[in-house]
Amino acid sequence: MNAFFALRALLFAAEVLLGSLPIMALAFLGAVQKRASARHLGFAGAFGALAVLPFLMLLVPSPIRILLPAAPQQIPPDTLSSAAAAAALPAPADAGFSLDPATVALALAALWLAGALFLALRFGVGAWCLAHLKRRSRPFALAPEDMPKIAARCRECELRLAHDDTGPITWGISRPVILLPKAATFWPRERLHAVLLHELAHIRRRDSLVQALSLAVCAVYWPNPLVWMGARALRREAEIAADDSVIVAGMKPSSYAGELVRLADEFRAAKPALATLSLYMAERSSLEARVESVLATTSVRTGVTVMDVSKAACLALVSAAAIAFACPSLAQDSAPTSPAAPVAPTPPTPTPPAPPALPVPPEAPSAPSVAIHVTAPHISRHAIERAMRAEREAMRELQKVDWKRIHLETEAAQREAREAMERARPELDRAMAQLKNGELQLKVNEETMRAVMETRPEIEAALRNVGPQVQRALEEARKNLAKAEIDMKVRAKVDRDLHDAQVKIDMHDNGDNPDAATPDEN
Repeated sequence: MNAFFALRALLFAAEVLLGSLPIMALAFLGAVQKRASARHLGFAGAFGALAVLPFLMLLVPSPIRILLPAAPQQIPPDTLSSAAAAAALPAPADAGFSLDPATVALALAALWLAGALFLALRFGVGAWCLAHLKRRSRPFALAPEDMPKIAARCRECELRLAHDDTGPITWGISRPVILLPKAATFWPRERLHAVLLHELAHIRRRDSLVQALSLAVCAVYWPNPLVWMGARALRREAEIAADDSVIVAGMKPSSYAGELVRLADEFRAAKPALATLSLYMAERSSLEARVESVLATTSVRTGVTVMDVSKAACLALVSAAAIAFACPSLAQDSAPTSPAAPVAPTPPTPTPPAPPALPVPPEAPSAPSVAIHVTAPHISRHAIERAMRAEREAMRELQKVDWKRIHLETEAAQREAREAMERARPELDRAMAQLKNGELQLKVNEETMRAVMETRPEIEAALRNVGPQVQRALEEARKNLAKAEIDMKVRAKVDRDLHDAQVKIDMHDNGDNPDAATPDEN
């Protein structure tokens, strides 16, 4: 292996491993959110960024280059005469132990490959165990009244019953499987609904796909402990997010927490081989955190939206591209063209009678051609100095830029824009409400006028028909009023005459003079 290629391989491996540190650190910093689904999405985005980071480092050109000197030119030994070579070449040094870049690169590559193959073998054993577990299980059909009340557009998974107490477990990407333990046939309906809602939440969020991605990233970045911590956190947040889905579906938090504790107590934990690729509901490692999250009254249990997924994907891609852009690359200075060394003439084949003619003292001046070993490093050092000088100039230009001021001005402009939007929001809402009310009133007035115009001929016809009847009714009313007035006057006179007659009768009975009692009649 070429030394320069070995150095580039070592630098690439170091950059990939070191670049995974800030990405996982950002994922852990984003884990302070209240929603478990958002935390799970953050870890999933970090693993996606780690998956594309090596490819971006190969594709994205880096502006930072480390220039290495060119290898010194070597003169073939057959170009020198035997005497000159013997005089110019140094004495052979004692062979000692030395670590060249090619040996180090091969050793580290073998170590990394051994770890990756071990993890791949472990994952393969887990996949074989899941397939064997599925073959030993049987389909499990539920009665319609035992199915949870959820909206299902199609057959989302396959429900199976294990031959022993293994479960509840979910796995599979294209054909998901929910495996319930053998005792699930005797479960109460509330526990069965809780388990099915929990496992369906895993399937609908594609947690098995995210879990497989995290395992592949762990196999590549296995020397990084943050990657393993992130994979464990991703698994825990997936379980908590599925628990939140059950609570949102309407189950009481205290009842669900009790079911989780009973499931962890009654059924055995999943085997290590199964735990790599499957999602085990009764896993005891994160049971305490899950119960606390279920019973917490301040937890936000809403899921993620398409916009949240798009933002996480963009953030992961941008962070990986930024790290790939910031990593330096190696370059080697071009080898200087050296003048061809004078080739010593081959002496003619000596004849036996003239052996003393073999010495070649006139050809000794060809030895200065060995000075090529000294000129090549001198030219390479000048090239390195020029490159380093250019790099320093570029760094000074970058240091002159006030990045902090630009960042503060950008934040201030964004803050002013948000404040302006908040101040204008009430006026905008009021204008929209007025516009909506005005459109509604205009619509009502138009409909009323249209109805009036449509019924106008009928109203006019009715008025024409009712006019004579109204006149006749008014005439009859006037006549009745006049007659009633006359009747009232006659009745009043009759009442007065009856009263006078009664007074006379009373006076006659008492022996008085009736003429004196009624002077008005004379």
